[in-house]
Amino acid sequence: FEQISLVSEFFDTFRSPNTMIMVDPVMGDHGKAYRTYTGAMCERMRELVREADVITPNLTEACLLLNLPYIDRALSMEDARQLLTQLGDLGPQYTVITGVPMDTGTISNLGYDKKSNTFWIVNCDYLPVSYPGTGDIFASVLTGAFLSGDSLPIAMGKATCFAEECIKTTFSYSTDTRHG
Repeated sequence: FEQISLVSEFFDTFRSPNTMIMVDPVMGDHGKAYRTYTGAMCERMRELVREADVITPNLTEACLLLNLPYIDRALSMEDARQLLTQLGDLGPQYTVITGVPMDTGTISNLGYDKKSNTFWIVNCDYLPVSYPGTGDIFASVLTGAFLSGDSLPIAMGKATCFAEECIKTTFSYSTDTRHG
């Protein structure tokens, strides 16, 4: 809980017109909040997200941020647009929800640019494995692409391709999933 306050203070200290604030709200996965996450922490994370320019929740975190029950089914594009706009209403200009099962049979990363009211979808291959740190890799590449001047769809494409290649490579070596 205290760390969230420290991050908010950091934002206040270093915010400038040229600063991009990225928040990857690490709150949970697979439909459940992490056991260390309390209701107060979820509320505080909602406040932190309000300060961000870019957020990258997974579907579990998106539901937690919106105080919705976990959506345990594939999403339609209408479902996706609704979630993205609701998250955008919390404050960030750019919202990306990662690893979303879609009713088209794909796993997708979904993006929304609130300023232009545009939506983006980048599909990726599904592998029957989950590695800790995948969201960190995605958020890092997305941030680097933004800082290099890329638009949201280009940044999402780069981040998706890189994370997907990391997952495929790691999977091909039968690496223990606990090692990320």
